[in-house]
Amino acid sequence: MSPDVLMRARQAYASRDFSLVLTLLQPLTARIDAPEPVLAMAANAALLSERYPLAVELLLRLRALQPGNPAYARIAAQAYNRIGVQARRQRQSQAAEDALLSALAQWPDHPEALFNLASLRGECHQYALALPLWQRLHALTPDDHDVARELVMSLGHNGQHETASRLFARVAPPAADQPESAIVHAQAAAWVRRWQDVDALLGELQLGVDHSTSLARLAEQLLHAGQVGAAGKVQDRIVQVHDNGRIAPGLQALFQRHLMIAPVSDSKAMVEQQLQRYRRGLQSLAGELEEATADPGCQRRLQQLAYNNFYLAYQHSDGRQDRELQDKLGQLLAQTAPGFAAASYRSAQPRADAGQRRIGLVSAHFRRCTAGRYFGSWIAMLRDAGHEVHLFQLGPDFDDYTEALGRSAARLHTIDGDADELADVLLRAQCDLLIYPELGMDKRLIPLAALRLAPRQACAWGHPVTSGLSTMDAFFSCADMEPPSASNHYTETLLLLPGLGTDYHPPEMPPATSREELGLPSKGRLYFLPHTPHKMHVDSDPVWAAIAATDPQAVLVLFRGSSPALLGPLHERLHQALLQAGAEPERQLHILPVTAHARFLQIAQACDVMVDTLHWSGGNSTIDALLCGLPVVTCEGTVMRARQSAAMLRRIGLPELIVADPEQLAATAVAIAKDTGRRQALSRHILDHLPALFDATGVAQALAGHVDRLLHDWPDAADR
Repeated sequence: MSPDVLMRARQAYASRDFSLVLTLLQPLTARIDAPEPVLAMAANAALLSERYPLAVELLLRLRALQPGNPAYARIAAQAYNRIGVQARRQRQSQAAEDALLSALAQWPDHPEALFNLASLRGECHQYALALPLWQRLHALTPDDHDVARELVMSLGHNGQHETASRLFARVAPPAADQPESAIVHAQAAAWVRRWQDVDALLGELQLGVDHSTSLARLAEQLLHAGQVGAAGKVQDRIVQVHDNGRIAPGLQALFQRHLMIAPVSDSKAMVEQQLQRYRRGLQSLAGELEEATADPGCQRRLQQLAYNNFYLAYQHSDGRQDRELQDKLGQLLAQTAPGFAAASYRSAQPRADAGQRRIGLVSAHFRRCTAGRYFGSWIAMLRDAGHEVHLFQLGPDFDDYTEALGRSAARLHTIDGDADELADVLLRAQCDLLIYPELGMDKRLIPLAALRLAPRQACAWGHPVTSGLSTMDAFFSCADMEPPSASNHYTETLLLLPGLGTDYHPPEMPPATSREELGLPSKGRLYFLPHTPHKMHVDSDPVWAAIAATDPQAVLVLFRGSSPALLGPLHERLHQALLQAGAEPERQLHILPVTAHARFLQIAQACDVMVDTLHWSGGNSTIDALLCGLPVVTCEGTVMRARQSAAMLRRIGLPELIVADPEQLAATAVAIAKDTGRRQALSRHILDHLPALFDATGVAQALAGHVDRLLHDWPDAADR
């Protein structure tokens, strides 16, 4: 070891030139027998220069030299934690989790790593995995009220409301000069249904623009809990701090305030009230939006208009009102969006190069999810038809499936930004045709679709509701799933595809396992209700109640959904419906947490029959059930979204499982569940006929034909 090198390294360290320290020490740290002082100085320099992976490597070597020294383990944990924080900021969820788990492996009680991993799992809807982390952190820091509030919310996410209420009663509200903590306290209060506390907290706070994101989360939580009035008050505060929408993105709150829809209604009366309020809200919004946008001080950003009315269609019993209400909103957006876009965004021109046509597929769901599985095959279909396909995946979620799909495209664009950033990327890509597979699910896409960022634009049934936009030329849908009058349901021209409309690749089936291992009752007949809470329209309640009352051995298997706050209003409604029918809701309602897809399939395998909900049938959930050989009983509706299961059953030769009314839906489900022989015969038939369900013959040709027509023979808007 050269004394001169060590002296220079110490001098560089003293002057905080950590890069020079690492450069000088690198030849020494590269040696297997590097002494502890050298490794320690290099590790500190790496930490202080934020080169955390190098710091971890050096600290682990120090641990090996002194396995009994806890200091090195703790410092290594801190370095791993910083790696996790950086990965989380970059939206690399798996890398963040791996690093934070490594931090806890070094120091199991590292408070920051526990906090960050618990928060990460909550963001990823892994509520069951987040809870023990919050519990452990609360045990380590019992006087930390911020941690206690997070634990209250985690308990709520996991359905432990009584425990959450007891804990919340011991948590002191923050001072008025701590608005961010006060908003979190209000969120915790909402989980334990202390609505008066939410009102009181917000009334005392001095709030600013910096708090609008937290306020928006609180408003959403209140809305999911069915507290429409309280959510409206929070939206009023957001509008207020944004100068009535003039400060971006405050107009989003203006949309939310007037067009607020609770995902779960507690009664038919509430359904009608919501629809009436929405109609009145459209009229009020038009006037206030005109006033705000006429002000030259109003900030012109497309993100101002990033709003979607996703839950509106779930309120309708027959879908007849979709077209009317969507058209009105679409007209309002089409009138407003050009004034919020850069001049170059307002009318995309055809490319001068008339060679290979460029098609853009735009989504936030080209990842491992339902829409990704449905529309991923379109990339290869369009590429093989001779087109240059660009895939645009919006963040924050990107995964290995995104990367795999990107390899099928000419180019993959991953964008983790707002509507304005995305608009810029889309315009510069100069696509001849933009296709939005599920327009209406990600609010950032709505103002873009209201412009013409490509000469031709289309959407598809990933969200099976018309966009209402005059800027959207066509709507792709499945011919077997549409009723004869389907064209009347869409503002766009309807373009139909055979079969499932895609080349669907079923997942690998996991091995079956016991009910006990899956958290299911060991006794009773299991009726599978895999629908997300917002799909379970109040009109379906008599079906679930009739099943439970008719079959005393019935257990209705439901899931909390990705937003567990929705479960409260739904559970109360179902509990009352079953009681009124003479059933036993405490015993016959069995609610499971959101789970991984493989485990979801195992739960389906363990059930006796799947019962479809009215007005919005299963899509991918029906496919999953059929893959498990689980009989599915459905009642066909009047619009595409209520006919998906029926089309699948006809395709595999089981039209007898499509019934005419809700009474038959309950009766047929009970008859199948009680008849073991019939159930087994149906299961064999389903599994034998699955190839027919996934037969993609003609899909690629039909898609290519429609796209060719859009690109070459489509009339301009003025001519249609």
